[in-house]
Amino acid sequence: MDDPAILDSEHLAHFILEQNKIRGDGTVHHRALMPSTKTGNKSVFRVDGLDDHVVCDLGRKEVGQPQGRPILGWADLVALDVREQKLNVRSDEPPSRHALIEGWPPAIEDQRTVAMVLAQRASLKRC
Repeated sequence: MDDPAILDSEHLAHFILEQNKIRGDGTVHHRALMPSTKTGNKSVFRVDGLDDHVVCDLGRKEVGQPQGRPILGWADLVALDVREQKLNVRSDEPPSRHALIEGWPPAIEDQRTVAMVLAQRASLKRC
């Protein structure tokens, strides 16, 4: 269920650990925004109002360190852009600020199409 507490204007960060999820032109590749094949969701963090260095620290602590990998950056999305693709955003704590993008279409081709739109609308931020 969509979380009304997450405002349409809120910024969401999906942390990127693999270079192949960043396009050669320095933009977000759609692969970075595909849902998990295990859970069917996309993990993000609510980062509205945080300075970039604080977002990097959050990513290192909550995503990079547990996986033993460095954070290359993050895809910065706005909740409204996610909702316009008929997806839901809901808080999923712990950890603090964690949320999920849910409601993906079942067909992988349709998921790819949605991820491509989201990637076009996302900004790539680097740590």
